[in-house]
Amino acid sequence: MEGPANGSSEALQETTARAVVEHLLNRLVALLSDPHHPAGCLLVKGGLSSAKADDSIRNEMTKRRLAGENALRERFERAKAEGDLPGNSDPAGLAFYVTTITQGMTVQAVNGTDENELRRLVEMVLQTWPSLVESSDLRAFDSTVGGEQH
Repeated sequence: MEGPANGSSEALQETTARAVVEHLLNRLVALLSDPHHPAGCLLVKGGLSSAKADDSIRNEMTKRRLAGENALRERFERAKAEGDLPGNSDPAGLAFYVTTITQGMTVQAVNGTDENELRRLVEMVLQTWPSLVESSDLRAFDSTVGGEQH
């Protein structure tokens, strides 16, 4: 099946975790902005729009999306073991973050966001990568968000 999820295995072969993310996001922008492909990703759009009666379809799409997130987590765990990511990094949290970004990009493309805006988002994600990785151990944060106790 051709779509944004297809090709992630190629991205996972990159030599660094940052290169994995860069490859994955740039490939996604190319696919989402390709006029020969419908905007968006079947796995994301189908999961958002399938009716309650289509639980088996929604469950299969969820399973496939989670498989992509798990593959990223495993790649980030390898990067951590190899010293590419700091010892206090959170591979599962980073995989969830990147997966959420890709899903959001898909929704934005469906809503008409153009290639330039998607590329701008990719640049922002990559600019935040060093500080994101250093603070990705979410367990290190206390229960305050924005200065308020939760």
